[in-house]
Amino acid sequence: MAAERRRVPHDRGQYLNRADLEGFEKYAYHGVDTSPLAIYVMKPFWNFCVNVLTPIWLAPNLMTFIGFLLILSNVLILWVYDPDFRACSGSSFGDIPSWVFFYCAFAQFVGHQLDGMDGTQARRTRTSSPIGELFDHGLDSMGCFLQPLASISCLGMCGVINEDNSFFVLWAIMISFFLTHFEKYNTGVLFLPWTYDLSQLLVAAVFLLTGFYGIEMWNIPFSLVTFEVTAGYIVFLASVLSAVFSLLLCLYHIVHAHSCQKRGCILHTLPPPKWPLLTAVAPLLVLVALIAVSAIWKFLSPANIAATHLRVFMLLFGVLFSNITCRLIMCQMSSRPYRLLQLLPAPLLLIVPLALSGFANEEFLLYSYFIVATAAHIHYGVGVVQELCEFWHIACFTIPY
Repeated sequence: MAAERRRVPHDRGQYLNRADLEGFEKYAYHGVDTSPLAIYVMKPFWNFCVNVLTPIWLAPNLMTFIGFLLILSNVLILWVYDPDFRACSGSSFGDIPSWVFFYCAFAQFVGHQLDGMDGTQARRTRTSSPIGELFDHGLDSMGCFLQPLASISCLGMCGVINEDNSFFVLWAIMISFFLTHFEKYNTGVLFLPWTYDLSQLLVAAVFLLTGFYGIEMWNIPFSLVTFEVTAGYIVFLASVLSAVFSLLLCLYHIVHAHSCQKRGCILHTLPPPKWPLLTAVAPLLVLVALIAVSAIWKFLSPANIAATHLRVFMLLFGVLFSNITCRLIMCQMSSRPYRLLQLLPAPLLLIVPLALSGFANEEFLLYSYFIVATAAHIHYGVGVVQELCEFWHIACFTIPY
């Protein structure tokens, strides 16, 4: 049986009000996945794993959470062994042991499979609910920057990779993820990106190859037609092209959906809300502002903070990105308008001028805000899930079996 919806008296919680909850009650998922890799390879594999290898009592949300923890563990382990992304130059704590990369390959691969299997397990156990989708996509908004951040340690800052292009590639990947949900906010349909599964498998392969052959393999030059390149450059270029392809595909889906609506095509059962123009583009304005502030801080920093503390700098803006994305996902699922004023990134309007003026220590501002923002974002995520679980009278990590 699908999640039982029992209304609990609830005028306003800490994060959700009655209008939000009523919007969730009317929600129905509409997704389109046309990726050949997903249709012909991954989904049959996930169906086999769920029906043959997965116990019936294992809650889908628990599978999602375990997969996220595996991805997070990669970041934490590599943070210990390669805090400045320079293990390849010998300027860090030393060489990264091979077992770290083998573990990261395992964690990346298993985390990806669990993220794909959770929906199948939910349908198998008849426990599908909007909470599952929100929980899955909310954690994906963290994973979309944690995974590439961890993989930078394979390529290192010794060849084609540097602070600037790492900054741009990470933002390009996050923008692609955001646009996927922005188009759903405006069209009512989630168009799953073609590059998702391929990029997940590519990251696992990069970890595995690094475990066998070491970081050095990515910086060995070889001839490609008339150019001399490195394997690291090929991986970097593939990441850039994947992000650009996703961006273009997202824009196409938005234009196509609006065109189809004008012609009377039926893309989904329920039409999306018809937002005023400012409300429709509000999520993009917030994202653009966040990117602009991060770029201003990075390129105008007196202490070159993004070069000396790139990992924490990108983790901070990744957490802020995840927060504004989770709020976008909330709005699209509850059919509520997205607000231009987002509280968690708002302190940047004070912190960045203080950092650039030299009135306060940049490193202290960066680490302090990162800790506070991370704690606040976790509190927000836990609070929202708890309020929805109370509203529907269901448990997040267990099923009645």
